[in-house]
Amino acid sequence: MNRILSYLEGGISSMSHFWYFRELVTIEEMNFNNTLERFYNLGVEGLVRENIQNSLDSKLPEINQPVYVKIKTGVVSDSEIPGIEEVRTHIMHLKAENEYTKETIQHMKDSMRKTKVPYISFEDCNTKGLSGAEHGDEPLKGDTWGAYAYKKGVHNVEDDSILEGSRGGSHGIGKIACNAASDLHMMYFANCDANGKCHIGGTVQLIEHSIQNNNYRSTGYFTQEINGHYYPIVGRVCMDQVMVKVDESVALHDLVEIFGEHIPLSQMAKELDTIPYEIVCLISERVERIYEPVLDKIYVSQ
Repeated sequence: MNRILSYLEGGISSMSHFWYFRELVTIEEMNFNNTLERFYNLGVEGLVRENIQNSLDSKLPEINQPVYVKIKTGVVSDSEIPGIEEVRTHIMHLKAENEYTKETIQHMKDSMRKTKVPYISFEDCNTKGLSGAEHGDEPLKGDTWGAYAYKKGVHNVEDDSILEGSRGGSHGIGKIACNAASDLHMMYFANCDANGKCHIGGTVQLIEHSIQNNNYRSTGYFTQEINGHYYPIVGRVCMDQVMVKVDESVALHDLVEIFGEHIPLSQMAKELDTIPYEIVCLISERVERIYEPVLDKIYVSQ
């Protein structure tokens, strides 16, 4: 139990992140974003060009230093990829309605079985960094994190018309170049803003799909927010109590998720270096269990 307590006491951690797909009433679009194919055809050269241009567009205007971009390639174990099991679950539920989509989905299913995954990363300095990550998908005016992480094909317009006119690249849609370079259409990004706050995010580009009678949009977001809000644990976890910093939007009897649909038990177990079974068994009898039937009737074959 001490491992679970010490884990929770860490507050914001990778366990708090999950892949979030907004829900739909009805599935209407069964095709992949056609911009993916455009950037896929540009190859590694197009990927490098777009990322370097993004870095140049973010140059700090107040310093007389060049922008440095470090490009690195390598291979990682699939177990090191945060939230990969969630992505695999969504991919397994994709259904195609045409031959191109069918081939793409099959390629993704084949690729997601890899245990060793090649990657390419871009790191820059003397750049602004993204601002407003704490506002999530409800950005304030001037927030660049929300535009990059949650918006399609847009970037924030600079107040300086000369600076805005000097910007190159694809004016927002180029960020999907990283997704296009991935067999799973998945990318991650990390950021340290001007105040020294560090954040991690990501996107995955699929098609609209259904899981257990719930319909989801095509784009998934790697985030630490639920419905636009994430509330960090503060202080120490003590016995059966925990303190969470909330705001006025939280009401009495609101549901709180420690592990579940958005934070898989398997992910928590991996971070604790244990198995899901051990975590469940360590929840003491003082915690009330409420069992809900899955089926009205259970049929047993003779």
